[in-house]
This record gives sequence, structure tokens and C-alpha cells, in this order.
Amino acid sequence: MATTKKSATSKEAAAAPEMTGAIPTAERAFPGSQQDLYLYAALGWENYKKQQPLFEEKISPYFTAQVADEQLAFIDSVKAKPGNVTRRSYAVQARISLEMANDAVTRLFLRGKWHIARAWDNAQTLESKLREAGNENLEDGLRYHWASTSSLIDSFKLFLSNNATDLLANNNMLASFPSEFATAANDFEGAWMLFKQKRGDAKIGTGDKSSDNEKIYAVLTDMCKAGQLLFKNDELLLKAFTVNDLLRQVRGNKASGLRGAILDKTNQQPLANVRISAPSMPGYSVLTDEKGKFEFLIPSGDYEVEIAAEGYVSKTTIRTVKVGTLSRLSATLAPAVAATEKEATPYPIVARLQEAVEALQGQAKENGVLVEG
Repeated sequence: MATTKKSATSKEAAAAPEMTGAIPTAERAFPGSQQDLYLYAALGWENYKKQQPLFEEKISPYFTAQVADEQLAFIDSVKAKPGNVTRRSYAVQARISLEMANDAVTRLFLRGKWHIARAWDNAQTLESKLREAGNENLEDGLRYHWASTSSLIDSFKLFLSNNATDLLANNNMLASFPSEFATAANDFEGAWMLFKQKRGDAKIGTGDKSSDNEKIYAVLTDMCKAGQLLFKNDELLLKAFTVNDLLRQVRGNKASGLRGAILDKTNQQPLANVRISAPSMPGYSVLTDEKGKFEFLIPSGDYEVEIAAEGYVSKTTIRTVKVGTLSRLSATLAPAVAATEKEATPYPIVARLQEAVEALQGQAKENGVLVEG
């Protein structure tokens, strides 16, 4: 849809959210999973496209049809980026390929040492030739020290070129050996370069995707805030620009709440009949089963959760329940010490003092002295 640019009034500028796409200073963790984000963000922008003329007219001339197209394209591009696990697997695959290429180079160099030994049988000359060929880098190269293997390649290629006549004489070395080594060397250098690239991608690429995810969420919420201002008196359209409602739509009717297991702290055995409750939400509670497991369904929000069982010390914890998500909550409870046990076992120092006082009182009575307790 073609739009005509017009200057924003001061009132419009004040009402319009800042749509730069920059990540705010405060951390803005988006609700739902990464895949959820892509789905509800796309849904939000599709909703925007249906109401775009009103956004542009009532809120700000910034809200053009092109904004939605740009955001939808950005969402698709970020979604296509490989995630953390994929990037790490690429680095692992590249490392395996590099090790294989390294093994091929060192294996050929060991063959080359045998050719050198045939060409120079004098011990001192042989030692000098091996040094010239780069033999001092072999040990580290066998241990996958890539720089050492690279130095070994440079030295040995130069050695083969400078000593070709002696090596080829008397069939000391096959004429095809130098080109065979050169091929293995090129494969190693290519594999090393690829490994460095994939390792770098694994380190910084995931951060880039996380940053882009936050940009998607930041711009979406800015647009939704404008939509909430625009449709504050229309309940149906208001939901079309509320992130939690968008998340519910893409997730369907999935349950929200907490699930996990409660164990005895002393023996790590599961505890049955432990009550999980939210004091701020009367009527919401559940008991653990015989395996100590529970599933506590409760609307999304922040709660103080109480974990209590007869004969155990209660525990409270703060938990956030996200829309359409069963978050993990596991805990241990310590057995409560019975009051009779405490009375039956007084502190030793108190017992000794009581004995001393009673002894003094008895002695005083014998002496005819009144001692008040």
C-alpha cells in the first residue's frame, strides 16, 4: 500500500513509541521459546498490517506498511540463522575434518623421512637433512598443534623442491610424492581455515542471534504499546496487540504452571503428600504423588510458592510462571526436630549448671543457711 509522508505533530511524536530497533538498556527477556517469539511476532505484525492506516493516521506517520514488511523479513532472516547447538556441531565437524587432514600430512611426512633416509645414509648428513625438512615440528604436529603442522608443511615443501634431484635418484622417492604431499598440505590449510571460521561462528554467532531476538521483541512491544493506545476501548482488537495474548494464540491452550519433584533432604527419597501452593492464590494447590512428583497448574505471573509437608520444615520460593509453559521446580525438605526430643536432650552446659546449683542448695541446707532458688 502506497503511503504519503507527512510531518508528525508534537502530539503525535509524544504518543509514538521510539521504533529504532535498538535493544533497551534494561534486559528484556521475551516470553516463550525462541520459536514462539518468531510465531507471535509475525502474528503481531500481520495484525498491524490489517490496521496500518489507523496507526499512521492516529499515532504517527512512522507507522507505514513498509515497517511491517521490513520486520517480517527480519524475523525470517533471524529464524534462518543456525542456533547454538547447530553452530557447535559445525565446529565439531570442522575439527574432525581438520584432524583427518592433519593425520594425512604427518603420515606422508613419515613416509618422506624414509625417502630421506634412503637418499642420505650418512648419520650426520641425515640428521641435518631431517632438520632442514622440518622434523622438529613433527611431534607437536602429531599432537594436533595446528601451527606446528603448518610450519612442517612449509619446511617440507621447500625441502622437496630444493632436494628433488637427490631424492629422485636411484628411485629413492617416487616422482608423484611431492604432488601427493602438496595435495594433502592444501587440504590441511583449507580445513584449518574452515575450523577457525566455524569455531569463531560458534563463539559469536549465538550472541548475534540472541541480540537479534531481543530486537524482534523490542520493536514488537513498541508497536503493541501503540496498538493498545489505539484500541484501548476495543477488547477484541486489544488482544491482537497484547504479547501474552499473541503467545496464547500461537501456543493454543497449553497449560501454565510448575512441575517437578520433592525429595527428603536426608536420604534423597521422594516425598508423597507434600502440598505445593501459592498463598496469594487461594484454592490453587496440589499434592505430590508417591514418586514425589507434581504438576501445579496456575495462571501466568510471579508467585511466592510454599512447599509444606507434615513432619518437615516448610520452604518458600519465588517463581515466575510463563504463559503456556510448565516451568521446572524441584526441592528438598528437611525433617523437623520433634519438641520432645529437644526436651529429652538438654544442652550439656545447662544440665551441669543445674546439678551445681542443686548441690550448693543441698550443702547450704545442711549448714542451716537458706538459699533461694
